[in-house]
Amino acid sequence: MVGPRADIYKFANMSDIFIGVSRSALEAMACEKPAIIAGNEGYIGIFDNTKLDVGINTNFCCRDTENSTIELLKRDIEILLDTDIEKRKQMGRYNRDIVNKYYSIEKMVYDNIKAYEMALEEK
Repeated sequence: MVGPRADIYKFANMSDIFIGVSRSALEAMACEKPAIIAGNEGYIGIFDNTKLDVGINTNFCCRDTENSTIELLKRDIEILLDTDIEKRKQMGRYNRDIVNKYYSIEKMVYDNIKAYEMALEEK
């Protein structure tokens, strides 16, 4: 709704839940927010451990997933808003743990070094 931004964390920190895709979703997850992964490319839904593989495999962009619909979005928003606050906090902590495990600066640096090492080995 706010268009392209470089400060998504400000909005994420003000929210109870986050709806979006890609880097914005990961930024909200890093802020310990429950997330509904949904966008123009498709719909993953409420992110939890059952959605980890599809999240990673689509780079949290929802490609090749079911289409986003008003009904799916309404259902998942209602589910999260009806979820106990402590449970939503647990979901947020899980989301932050996923970002730290798979998308931290340290992990990205390690992955880049590995890519360069593999390229050098091929030469």
